[in-house]
Amino acid sequence: MKAEMTIVKENKNEFLKRKEFSVSEHFASNPGYAKVKENIASKFKAEPETIVIKSLKSGFGSNNFVIEFYIYDSVEAHNKIEVRKKKAKKEAGK
Repeated sequence: MKAEMTIVKENKNEFLKRKEFSVSEHFASNPGYAKVKENIASKFKAEPETIVIKSLKSGFGSNNFVIEFYIYDSVEAHNKIEVRKKKAKKEAGK
């Protein structure tokens, strides 16, 4: 059974150069961020590097998950806005 992704909320943020989404999707168990990112990339035809998943929530005992995420217009916009971890900053500086 293929799960359908239902868009709950969609917003275009011109200032931050991204689209902000809240979607609902049914899974048998917790899919994890990697699988959700793959689904989003294929559904919205976006590069995985431009996708940031903010939350992946489900009610207790429920198989319906609410996913909040951003899709940036470009990798440059993503790198400019999103916070990088200290390790990534060190590697980028070398």
